[in-house]
Amino acid sequence: MASPNLTSMNRLIDARDRLLASGLYLGDSSITSNLQWVHNGHAHVLSYVLNTQSHGVHACANLTDNGVTVPSDDPSMSHAGEATANSTDSSNTVPSDDGSPSHGGDTTANRTDTTDTIPSDDSSLCLTGDATVHTTVNSVTLPSDDSLDRPGSPPPEPAVLRAIVRIDSDDFWLTADGGYLGPNTVWKEIADVKPSCTVTDPGLDPITSDYNVVIHVLQDLTQKCVTAGYSSGTSFFSTKDTGAIRFKLRHTLFESLDAADTDGEEDSSTPSDTAVSEAFSFERWPLTKEKNRAELLSLKSTHCILPLPAYDLENHIIRPGSYCRVLQGAIVEVHFTLSHWAIAAVKRDVYGGDIERICLLVPPTHTATTKKRRIPFLLETDVTPPKKSAKV
Repeated sequence: MASPNLTSMNRLIDARDRLLASGLYLGDSSITSNLQWVHNGHAHVLSYVLNTQSHGVHACANLTDNGVTVPSDDPSMSHAGEATANSTDSSNTVPSDDGSPSHGGDTTANRTDTTDTIPSDDSSLCLTGDATVHTTVNSVTLPSDDSLDRPGSPPPEPAVLRAIVRIDSDDFWLTADGGYLGPNTVWKEIADVKPSCTVTDPGLDPITSDYNVVIHVLQDLTQKCVTAGYSSGTSFFSTKDTGAIRFKLRHTLFESLDAADTDGEEDSSTPSDTAVSEAFSFERWPLTKEKNRAELLSLKSTHCILPLPAYDLENHIIRPGSYCRVLQGAIVEVHFTLSHWAIAAVKRDVYGGDIERICLLVPPTHTATTKKRRIPFLLETDVTPPKKSAKV
């Protein structure tokens, strides 16, 4: 693995210093005092402790306007834990790492990995008819239903966590369509697709030391929201052969138009520049298999595409056809939210990290390939090979 140049290292240090000052950097273990799990329907979402909402609203340093920081929880980005009646997302699937192929960017392989599925039917989430099912939240045991939610109360604001990580080259499904080949056990239909990736240790000090804290903090946070008798599965954490602990992040690719309308804010999910926005249209959206174009176009009247909120070194949003080339193996600053579901059918606690923003810090280093020979367009067959001169 090549070392980053001085400019890249300076960019890393600047990002780290800014995140440490934000109050929501996972590399700072004191962050846990500012966070708590709260009910959101039959799920739980990690939220700010009361009166700490002002902490950590810093966006990536290169995404500020006139010195004013831009909150990273942009309404056009995915919000973990939302389970509104208007949502037509029917899977909320968190793919696990079990058996998923390490394809190194080859998205042609079908996804057959075992999954921790979050059904859209709330009756299978926590509330099972068994009054003995309880979830321990913030060290307090509560019924695993929404009986504590106040009628008419707005959904809790998710805490937007920050970390500096390397996007792992393995288990990379953060492509334009998540490697979707057609209906399967992971995605019942294209509307269910949630591209995902695993993130790991950047491998550079002092960020590596911070990453150990990041993992410890995330493990501590997830252990504060558990259900008695349930296992945690591999929906969030996974371990490589080397022993390195990774965690998974995902992106909600589609949003129903009804849900988008209820946000009450202007849609900013698609770039306004006409030339750029064409690349983000249903007609031009990259697909692993072009045969799925008709299925994608069928969503046009009911859904909108939410491009991955990922930005390059020049602050430009990364086009969907470049996700793999720009992000796979890159060191990035990532902002995400964290949610919890108790899946009664399989007695499993599932945790999902939803991407709010990705800022490129150090581009991936691609292995140099052998120089290719130049092939002539016209083959001259009448040319006789030169004779070797005999040695005297």
